[in-house]
Amino acid sequence: MIKKKRVFAIYLVLAIFSCSEEDAEPTLPNSDFSIVEPRFINGNAHIFDREDEVQFENLSSNAIRYEWKFGDGEVSSLKNPKHRFSEVGEYEVKLTAYSGVGASSESSLLIVIARRKLTELWIVSSQVDLPSRAFMFLGESDNLENSYLISLPNSFGNSQLPFGGPINLNENFTDSDWFLMLIKDNPPLSSFDITDELIFGSTFNPLISTAIYDGKEGQFVLKEGKNINGENAGDIEFRIHFELREF
Repeated sequence: MIKKKRVFAIYLVLAIFSCSEEDAEPTLPNSDFSIVEPRFINGNAHIFDREDEVQFENLSSNAIRYEWKFGDGEVSSLKNPKHRFSEVGEYEVKLTAYSGVGASSESSLLIVIARRKLTELWIVSSQVDLPSRAFMFLGESDNLENSYLISLPNSFGNSQLPFGGPINLNENFTDSDWFLMLIKDNPPLSSFDITDELIFGSTFNPLISTAIYDGKEGQFVLKEGKNINGENAGDIEFRIHFELREF
């Protein structure tokens, strides 16, 4: 009798544990993620430049599988992916986290790839003899109406370098080549015409040229310019400052 009671007791304990496991609800996943080192944040938007590689940190729990959708048609199944957005625009990045039984949870963040807005233009160094009368001419290569002409002071020279300051084209930079020229002003003076001589000329793309950053502000340097004969224009360096701005 004693042995039968023990066997019955063991069956009872196993039955209790079996019922408890069957009745317990599966733990649901919780999707969550953040951005590692955003360039800056404006409201609920994480702002980046087109050159930036965005690092995502997965903070999800109770999940074994992940599906990322970056909003530009690209996807990833990595836990902590990196992604570069090639075009200016707004992107809703979504993370779906899946549990072992197929339950899912979704979270999202807004990424903005901002435009570069011109803020300043400087001549910062030169070892060449600059003309006493000169223009700086900045403009879009396929739209001459979107240009900026700066008449340098009379008797301008190397002793006045660096020279420049804020400028405003009242236009966003477009995704096309722009040009920057330093032009010697020959008679008739103070007029930009075909008698003038090109001292320095360079082209750049203000949205994708490699930049040096300081938070939301940046700059790129032009110094491999050519003169009208296609020769290196010497040690002339221009720095174009910009600010990352949303649309």
